[in-house]
Amino acid sequence: MSIASRFNITPLPIPTNTTTCTKPIINKEEREIGQINNIDEVNEHKLCGYEKSSIIARKSAIEMHNKWRETFISQNGNIPRIKKNNAGIDVDINVIGELLDLEFLEFNYNIALFVASYIKFYKLSSIEECASVIHRKWLMMSPWAKNGSLDISYDLLPEIEKQKDRDIYIIVSKYIN
Repeated sequence: MSIASRFNITPLPIPTNTTTCTKPIINKEEREIGQINNIDEVNEHKLCGYEKSSIIARKSAIEMHNKWRETFISQNGNIPRIKKNNAGIDVDINVIGELLDLEFLEFNYNIALFVASYIKFYKLSSIEECASVIHRKWLMMSPWAKNGSLDISYDLLPEIEKQKDRDIYIIVSKYIN
């Protein structure tokens, strides 16, 4: 019995006649959204190696923030980067990951948990394919980005933004296995 059927996860359609099928049955966006929904369900119900993915996410969250910080400092110098937390209080997020307010670290943890589960579940070898899904998931988790300059397909992102998604994949994937 497959993992998908065991946990009542709907598998994505597969073309039945591969010799004449020149177009995928579903488009890239529909496929990615289906995959994201499957992984969200796996994580919600703590299935398919959730505990290991959780450990990977904890390790990755701080490293992801430190990678972001390194890029931020290289582009802006070591200046404060102020964001409001949920209580409306200004917080400088330009600090090492170990000192980052847990509220902000939680976002990194959630995306890392998603990515760890996604990599393990779908066993993708293409960093670009995974980075595209990471970008779509990030958009789903970032309602403030709706209709903004980053609310576009991964393929249309500037290279610097694509690299952020690749970095998440690289960081998380090194803790798997």
